[in-house]
Amino acid sequence: MNGCKLISRNYHTNTEVWVEEVGEYVHVHHCKISESPVIALMKHNQKERDKEARWGDGKVAASVDPFTMNKLILEGRANDPGDMKKWLNQPSNKHFRTMKGKI
Repeated sequence: MNGCKLISRNYHTNTEVWVEEVGEYVHVHHCKISESPVIALMKHNQKERDKEARWGDGKVAASVDPFTMNKLILEGRANDPGDMKKWLNQPSNKHFRTMKGKI
């Protein structure tokens, strides 16, 4: 969108809000993003889980999007390795995991 300014992006609803000033008018555009970075990350994590790689030093166990990571930091989970392991091992958070099994 030429001359537009992005004012809001919501990765969970895959929407963006853009504002464009045209003379004395302001146009607000609500756009649907084809695929949010969060969805792309979850698809990547699924592909990594499907590879059936072995556990070892230096293996990435999970990839978490910035929005969720900030929430975990505010909750105090991100700085507590035991709590983070527990959170990642919950079935509802499987989509953040890049490997099968338990951490």
